Amino acid sequence: MEIIREGLSASRPPILDDKNYSSWKPRMIFFIKTLDGKAWRALMAGYDPPMITVNGVSVPKPEVDWADAEKQASVGNARALNAIFNGLDLNVFKLINSCSTAKEAWKTLEVAYEGTSKVKISRLQLITSKFEALRMIEQESMCDYNKRVLEIARILAAR
Repeated sequence: MEIIREGLSASRPPILDDKNYSSWKPRMIFFIKTLDGKAWRALMAGYDPPMITVNGVSVPKPEVDWADAEKQASVGNARALNAIFNGLDLNVFKLINSCSTAKEAWKTLEVAYEGTSKVKISRLQLITSKFEALRMIEQESMCDYNKRVLEIARILAAR
């Protein structure tokens, strides 16, 4: 019996398996958006646990003293982080298993799979120059040329 790793349902997140980040990311964005607005906000804006000042020192506010808005923000972060954690295979999960906020986990995955903004710009410039220099070689078949064009398109789509 085959185990269903990822479902085409609203209750099962898409699975990132180290090879499918470019298709996983937009699907996971919409999966989290459909959970609720609080989960999406936690992913985009981040989440900071409520703090209080005791004797001039900032300490976590006890959960029993949280206001409703603080509870809801915490639940939103937990839902988004749960979706991300459950949307990863075990090898990828190891990258973010110590993250405590959805935004932190998301940013860690973005850097791991997309690189920093400087790396992204550098990759895009390299791919652009490859595309601009693309010419059919004299003895090259149309099929081989098409493969080279499609490979550049695949690389661009993955970014």
